[in-house]
Amino acid sequence: RLRFLAGQSVALAIGDDSGSYAIASCPCDDRNLQFHIRNIPENSFAQRVFNGLRVGDSVSVYGPAGEFVLRRNTPRPLLMLACNSGFAPIKSLVEHAFSLDITEAVHLYWLATVQGGHYMSNWCRAWSDALDNFHYHELSAESLQEPNPEQVLAQVSADHLNMAQFDVFIAGPAPFVSTARAALLQR
Repeated sequence: RLRFLAGQSVALAIGDDSGSYAIASCPCDDRNLQFHIRNIPENSFAQRVFNGLRVGDSVSVYGPAGEFVLRRNTPRPLLMLACNSGFAPIKSLVEHAFSLDITEAVHLYWLATVQGGHYMSNWCRAWSDALDNFHYHELSAESLQEPNPEQVLAQVSADHLNMAQFDVFIAGPAPFVSTARAALLQR
């Protein structure tokens, strides 16, 4: 069992290969940990997972760490912006918010800039179908080269005039997060 807060990360290690990954599962199920690891050729840990990890192999888990977590007392709706596998901590946060019944609404905007970037879109559509207060917006990048937070922010701005009413969570590649954060603070 691992005691963690939704949105936190851990360091995973297999032998000499390691990487830091957000926990994608809900803390309400602390026996089954999920991680979203992209198969990137330059990432030695990912290559070890996809090409060498076998049933019964040991994976060390160090952590948890991070302050990308929900505030339990917030009455505000949640605005979640994810890019690619930045969906992992967002998934954990959404599932935890619903398990605690602490938010009036959740709006998820998920931008994909890589092939297969919406790898759990059926999961999100199922949440949207089952939950009246969950709203899912699947966005695809105009160019699969660079994450463009402006594309997401344009859609968010069109849908929500007052950004100050939300608790906002942004997850994805560092350039996406920093650009989206700066633009949202201006708005």
